[in-house]
Amino acid sequence: MWVEEKSYSFEVDTSAADYPYPFKCLKGTWEVQGLDSGTTKIKMFFDFQYKRNYQNWLLHPFIKSKFSKTAEALLDNWQKTIEKRD
Repeated sequence: MWVEEKSYSFEVDTSAADYPYPFKCLKGTWEVQGLDSGTTKIKMFFDFQYKRNYQNWLLHPFIKSKFSKTAEALLDNWQKTIEKRD
């Protein structure tokens, strides 16, 4: 899905030989909302399934924490890049 300046979705090929994460499938959707003339809000939604059921309770807390930090750093970097252009 691609809606210019609003949202997009993607699906990751988790079956690739060099894919490093324990996901059976992974899909994501990003949405952008304009809040006012100078502010936007980005929402990220992820649907995934682990390859094995035990990974839900064993890995999920670690992966959730790690990914949250990675996503925040990614958004911070995008913000800095965008602000440099203005």
